[in-house]
Parts: sequence; C-alpha cells; structure tokens
Amino acid sequence: MATGYEYPDTTGKIAVSDCFDPATVKIEKVKVELGGELVADYSRIFSENLQLNSKPELFSSLQAIDQTDINRDTRLTAKVSKYINTSFNLRIFYDSDISARRQMKQTLALGIAYVFI
Repeated sequence: MATGYEYPDTTGKIAVSDCFDPATVKIEKVKVELGGELVADYSRIFSENLQLNSKPELFSSLQAIDQTDINRDTRLTAKVSKYINTSFNLRIFYDSDISARRQMKQTLALGIAYVFI
C-alpha cells in the first residue's frame, strides 16, 4: 500500500467551467489537479492454477476533497491446461470530472501458451 500526493492530468473533453481559465472559449483537452492518492496492490494465489490480482487506486483533489476518483482493476487468471489459459478482468472507474456515473469494463480472455525454449 502506498500513499502520497499526485499531480494527475485528465485527458478528454472537459467543460469550460472546469478549466483553470474560465475566460477560455474553447474546450480544454487536459486538466491538471493536485491532491492525495492511495494505491494498494493485492495478489493471492489460490492454487498453482488460479491467481487473483487487484489494484485499487483512490485520488482526491485538494480543490474537491469530498469527491474521490476511483480506479480499480481486478484480474482472475486460471490455467486450464498445459497450453490454455483464461482470465477475467473487471475494471471499475469513477471520475466526476469525466462522468457523474460509474464506468465498468469486463473482459473474458482465452489464450494459448506455448514455450519454445
């Protein structure tokens, strides 16, 4: 687990009212904030063929300390056989500067692994 200060930038279209310069008439593409960050990294091996990795990241800007941005990435990996692996990935993302709603991404992957050496 780690804590500290961060100076992240948010890319994408941000409304003029959220920019540093309210006199700007165009839509800004980058917003930089100063705030505190908490990052944890969790890994657990359930068996030789099953592993869980999770990494939550929390960020709160000094300008809006009561609004916390969340980025959590969780992956469950299983070795099905000698040559076949599968993984399930769940990413939960919330940033009030981008959207008022929580965003989720789910991925199910099936892979073939072969070692040449």
